[in-house]
Amino acid sequence: MMVQCLELDRLIGDAMVDHEAWYEIHSILDQRRKLVESEQKRLVSMQQMITSEQAMMLITAMIDTVKRNVPDRNAIAAISADITRLITQDVR
Repeated sequence: MMVQCLELDRLIGDAMVDHEAWYEIHSILDQRRKLVESEQKRLVSMQQMITSEQAMMLITAMIDTVKRNVPDRNAIAAISADITRLITQDVR
């Protein structure tokens, strides 16, 4: 009878260790899931932004388009001044 109780205690102890191990595995998997979701959101949001270099290339291309399509030099000068003012405001 005593041997059976010791065996039963050992089996219960083993089951508790297994249960704790599975709980830890579940917890780690849940943490990983949250990290993957956060990383996915970060990657998606990065696609919504452009670098300052890309922004400057876009502005340069727009200025070139205005210069090619607007014959009035005064208008081009006014547009260039406005763009310069906008750029310097963003830097401050």
